[in-house]
Amino acid sequence: DAKEDSEPFYADFTTTGRRGPQDGMMRQIDEILRWKDPKISGAILFGGLNFFYLTIAKGYTYVALASVLLLFNMLVSIVTSLVASWQGQTPGSKEPFQLDKPAVIKTVSAVIDEVNKFLKWHSDILAGKNLITALQIVGGLFVTWTLGTWMDGQTMLLIAFLVAFSAPLAYEKNKTLVNQKLALAKTEIDKLIEKVQKQIPKAGGADDGKKAS
Repeated sequence: DAKEDSEPFYADFTTTGRRGPQDGMMRQIDEILRWKDPKISGAILFGGLNFFYLTIAKGYTYVALASVLLLFNMLVSIVTSLVASWQGQTPGSKEPFQLDKPAVIKTVSAVIDEVNKFLKWHSDILAGKNLITALQIVGGLFVTWTLGTWMDGQTMLLIAFLVAFSAPLAYEKNKTLVNQKLALAKTEIDKLIEKVQKQIPKAGGADDGKKAS
């Protein structure tokens, strides 16, 4: 145990540890956020920034923006079909997009499995079976509560979006330095948690009974 505790801490933002139909999607998201293909990542970042610009700066609601996009899509599709028919082509000759039923069933099943795992983990947290994780969640909720008093939800989403597209790339370029800082932070957090655990009285009723007997 002492040997394991002395080993350096390394953050790994690329390993999901998942195996299943959702693994391919997670890998694609990971490649986008780490800018493996700058054109795709840049296009998604540009589209996201436009979305936040329209909703935050211009005041579009999500419903209004979705309505405008759907209306634009309908008009372009109808005009394209009419132009094709005027040119003697048969509009709508391509097969419409269809969902792959077996793939959808597998994906839904995988999602249900993940939800059940989360519910089990959440139940263990509420039952006090993992005090360290509970303390981490409390700290995280305190941070989100503090941020929530400073800014609205849309601004927080914008910041999270920018962090998602910048943090993984920054980590890749500064991996050694970041791992060193994280190792120091982990050491301090472990010391703090150890102090807190020492202050919590342990249930010794059963042990006292055994000693008495």
